Amino acid sequence: MPKPNSGTPRVRHTAQQAKRRWLFVTAVLLTSMTLVVGVVAYVKLDRSPGELMRYAERRLQGHPKLEWISKPVFKVVRPMIERPVHGVTPDPNVGPRSIRLPAQRFDADGRPLSLAQSAKAGSVMARSTRIISVSTFDELNHAIANVQPGDVIELNQGVYVMKRNMGTPVGGTPLQPITVRGIRPGAAVIESGAIEGFHITQPYWIFEDLVIKGTCSVHDYCEHAFHVSGAATGTVIRNNRLENFNAHVKVNGHPPRQWPDDGLIEYNTLRNSSPRRTQTPVTPIDIVGANRWRVTHNYIGHFIKWGSNGISYGVFMKGGGHAGVIENNHIACTENNISQEGARVGVSFGGGGTGAAFCRDGKCITEFSDGVLIDNKIEHCNDFGVYINKANQILIARNRISNTYGIDVRFPESSAILVGNEVSGRIRSRQGGVVHYEQDRGN
Repeated sequence: MPKPNSGTPRVRHTAQQAKRRWLFVTAVLLTSMTLVVGVVAYVKLDRSPGELMRYAERRLQGHPKLEWISKPVFKVVRPMIERPVHGVTPDPNVGPRSIRLPAQRFDADGRPLSLAQSAKAGSVMARSTRIISVSTFDELNHAIANVQPGDVIELNQGVYVMKRNMGTPVGGTPLQPITVRGIRPGAAVIESGAIEGFHITQPYWIFEDLVIKGTCSVHDYCEHAFHVSGAATGTVIRNNRLENFNAHVKVNGHPPRQWPDDGLIEYNTLRNSSPRRTQTPVTPIDIVGANRWRVTHNYIGHFIKWGSNGISYGVFMKGGGHAGVIENNHIACTENNISQEGARVGVSFGGGGTGAAFCRDGKCITEFSDGVLIDNKIEHCNDFGVYINKANQILIARNRISNTYGIDVRFPESSAILVGNEVSGRIRSRQGGVVHYEQDRGN
């Protein structure tokens, strides 16, 4: 028996057209409603246009028809909010020098001095007792295992394949620190497949004139070039090139007693060649709970996270520490395509917060205090250039902040003193954050 005719082709075609029109109209209406709701919510919360756009994108994820309608809209709107990046040239005054830096100096309290501070009255120069020359990873491993205060372990030109994490069995002193260095800046290249390259747990180690590259195909396995923890007071990391790690330099304590205070990170380049596909934090300089670290004259760039929450920072200090200084650095969140996946913040005191168990005081009611951010160039971040999160008495002075959302001071615990900054975005205090403005006196 013949089946009943389901309709002529023309009728079926008309029905399909009607269905598509209905889906299109529905998608447009839902997209519009999402945007309107987002606008209302974010205006009340005092959010920026870029934050609004990312909020709308997140809400539309998982709805293919809505995404199909909204993506062309975002493509048109995004360049109006986030200016494109046509490559970044690091400031010539930052990053590794082509010649060896003068010998490291320390002040009367044993704190390492930056080059700009090295003429300080009463400073002492580090002295070496012997130079140990190495040419292979096994020789390097043996030298470190048998090192003594005052030794200099010097890596000859070549490639060193790091097979495992390397510890620091003994400590140095301000007069006799332990130094690991290349024979010339950039001549010794360490290719690390270890989760942590050097794990520094003893005081007064200096690492300089090295190139350290993470080589892990799975980015979770290349966490740090340097992990500074516990009793590693007076650590110095200078004149190095560090590439392709999640947190190139990680600093944290062993609560409640041991904290690696008084460190120096100077004249380094820290960057990644591609986005990090990882669930762990992506922050080239990640300092938790330590006091009086100085981060100066570094280039920090291209730190993009594709994974987990997608949020990355160039530098943060948090965890209940105080008196950290971030000065004269060039921080470029991206070197191309500012609008790619994830959200990037240039510098933060407070970061995304710290669990109480990892805080210096076991509480972290205040994430950081008495921090200084001065004379930095911060650019090309698709979030705020500077984010203050539960951090108080933070001096933000003479920074050039461009192609970012600006400066964000958040929560009642936060207070910032602003002096003479050039900010192309906005300066926002919200949820109780306090901003004070002072005149630049030029000192």
